Amino acid sequence: MHLAGFFKGGIVGLWSLAILAFERYLVICKPVGDFRFQQRHAMVGCLYTWVWSLVWTVPPLLGWSSYVPEGLGTSCGPNWYMGGTNNNSYIMALFVMCFALPLSMILFSYTNLLLTLRAERISEECNAIEYR
Repeated sequence: MHLAGFFKGGIVGLWSLAILAFERYLVICKPVGDFRFQQRHAMVGCLYTWVWSLVWTVPPLLGWSSYVPEGLGTSCGPNWYMGGTNNNSYIMALFVMCFALPLSMILFSYTNLLLTLRAERISEECNAIEYR
């Protein structure tokens, strides 16, 4: 059994989307001035997603919760089924840090992006009316 699907498919995937959304927010909304996205920023983002995924994938191997076979028994995932403080605390921490937090970043980034683009469109329409 392997943890590859959980490791690279879940946490890395969602955090990659969150970092991309935040990068778009920085570039288009310009909250920090004239930010230019560069290759080193992309490398840091990729490194962050993999390290963060590793941070949240290793604890069950060290005793905080556990992994159990899923589906046809060809892969493992967190033990969602067994209760207990040890298990429930990991599931809640995993939910907050690897689902709620990146989802919040995505919602924040795209909401601000849409509001900025809408304001820009309205401004352009007002300018076009003034020049007529």
